[in-house]
Amino acid sequence: MTFFDSPLFNMLVQVILIVAAAVVGYWFKRWEKSDETEEKNKEKDRDLYIKTLEITQNQVSALRQELIETKAKHDAEMNVMRKTQDDLREKVSLLKTNILTMSMFGTEGPTAMWAKDLSGRRTWHNEEYEKLTGYKLAECMLKTDLEITKNEALAKAWGANDSEVIRKGIYVVTVEPCAHKDRPKDIFYVLVIKWPRRISVGGQIIGVDGTAHRMDEILTAIKNSKGVESV
Repeated sequence: MTFFDSPLFNMLVQVILIVAAAVVGYWFKRWEKSDETEEKNKEKDRDLYIKTLEITQNQVSALRQELIETKAKHDAEMNVMRKTQDDLREKVSLLKTNILTMSMFGTEGPTAMWAKDLSGRRTWHNEEYEKLTGYKLAECMLKTDLEITKNEALAKAWGANDSEVIRKGIYVVTVEPCAHKDRPKDIFYVLVIKWPRRISVGGQIIGVDGTAHRMDEILTAIKNSKGVESV
């Protein structure tokens, strides 16, 4: 009887098989667990990547919105600057016009005098005009007749012949209704002479100038004139 036929050998073989099975089972489970861990790690990596991507996209969106708001703010500031420059140029032009008007007529005189630009906005009037209507120059600057009087009928009458003066370059003599600022319902009439204001003799028309004198004062003067018995 040989060793390989003995019960001891058979027992030894069974022990080896059991150990081998245990070792194989252990490594199989470890390999399976390793796969699960790797899959979990990959899933974690994917989640981390997605979250990082979302954060980056949010940051980019926030930066884009900030750039849009900054540009809008810059554009608004530039518009304000341009408007300020335009206003300044307009005021300088108005100042030059007023200097020209005052050099021609002076600020004092026995007759109410006024000046408008081509848009019908007041650019100047003298002290006699203030006495006649009650309107200060400061409250009338660059305002239309309607903005000054708040009276549509009166403003329409005041501006009735302005376009003709500008279009034809002629002077106009007319009678217009008028009212004092503090007594808007007490209408009186004035003799008005209007003519185009030019940059130079025969030059470009830049506005309308005019004078106004109360009709009742004119009629009184006529009646009081020597050699005139009646009117």
